[in-house]
Amino acid sequence: VLLLALVLENVSLLERGSGLSVDRSFAGRVSQVFSGNDVLNTLLSLALNIMSVAQKDRKAELNVLAVWNLLTKMATTCDSRFLSLLASGGSALLALASRARESADGDKTIWLASLELWGACLRSANRNALLDASTASTIYGLVLDFINEHKDALISCLRRCSAIEFGQSTSGNTFLTRGLLHEVKLILGIAAELCNDFAIDKFRTSSYVAFCRFKEQAFTLV
Repeated sequence: VLLLALVLENVSLLERGSGLSVDRSFAGRVSQVFSGNDVLNTLLSLALNIMSVAQKDRKAELNVLAVWNLLTKMATTCDSRFLSLLASGGSALLALASRARESADGDKTIWLASLELWGACLRSANRNALLDASTASTIYGLVLDFINEHKDALISCLRRCSAIEFGQSTSGNTFLTRGLLHEVKLILGIAAELCNDFAIDKFRTSSYVAFCRFKEQAFTLV
């Protein structure tokens, strides 16, 4: 998994350079490996099995994190074939994100990695003019399903950075941490990508409650 992540990182970096046609050909060969050998579903099943174990050791959690990082590398290439693959694994991705949220009380590393992935998927979908409408719609739908399922946790995180929260705190224990600010940045990044011309109507109609709560919290952030 780590080796594949490094390969995909090189694809992402090279596609910003001059040899675009060669790099896209290389990305195509990698995507064929994923498609032809059912790699994505195998990785997602592995990660779900690990996350289902009540007592996970650190090595197991690192394996799950490696899977999330690999998927994020796939998304950040902005390659239509990788985005299509990720869209095809939608239900498993949502299930894995739910498990990540369940384990976030102890260690948020995997939860944060899931936020990174959704943000990367949206950024690439918004910027890839060649992406077919069906795949783009599927990606928007997956992210909105994710937001609807976890809106309380997402809004709760934003509220901890709220000026109102700070003003009403009487305990003296309200403070910002680097981890909290990083999580808020990832959440706002997802929300921002959903507020472009292509997705905002879907965001407003499919997740109206979440849309209003995000909007409300955005105006109170410190």
